[in-house]
Amino acid sequence: MNNTDATVFVVDDDDGVRKSLAWLLESVNLSCQQYRGGEAFLAHYQPGALGCVLMDVRMPQMDGLEVNKRLKNIDPEIPVLIVTGHADVPMATQAMREGAFDLIEKPYNDNYLLERIQAAIDAHQEILKKTLSKIESVNLLRSLTPRETEVLEGVFHGKTNREISEDLEVSIKTVELHRANLIKKLGATGTADLVRIAAERGLLEL
Repeated sequence: MNNTDATVFVVDDDDGVRKSLAWLLESVNLSCQQYRGGEAFLAHYQPGALGCVLMDVRMPQMDGLEVNKRLKNIDPEIPVLIVTGHADVPMATQAMREGAFDLIEKPYNDNYLLERIQAAIDAHQEILKKTLSKIESVNLLRSLTPRETEVLEGVFHGKTNREISEDLEVSIKTVELHRANLIKKLGATGTADLVRIAAERGLLEL
């Protein structure tokens, strides 16, 4: 993965901590956006970007638990790493139950922190890939006519052109035409490849 494509959103009310984390992240080519509190972060955050959130659990006005809850309503997929002191472990554990990606206890080792950040970014990248693939599959399915979808279902279940034509009460020539259109639209090289694409994209499950 190219780290320059990812952004780490650092949310911490301590100016010194934010600056230190920004330096650490930039040293490994990770973009960093800093926020002094949860309100500012939530007001500016735009969902969809690759990255993760690194957030202190104890902050004035809005603590990390509340920020995490509100963020899940905006973008439930982005990983959140909660940074906590020993006394705040029960609070941070609650955040984990509510969907936080990981719990980082102070004092932490820089290398360990970077490893967990990278793991969060990798996990988010996989989620975004799956989301994009599903969107592409839905659009692909929408490009098919109802009859083509019916023919695809028959092909997927191993039926012959004759069997499909009998099921749909159309001519074999019509089935062959729809099959040819399916191969073209799905970019398949043949019937076996057509079945593979339909299975991999879950076209008949959408």
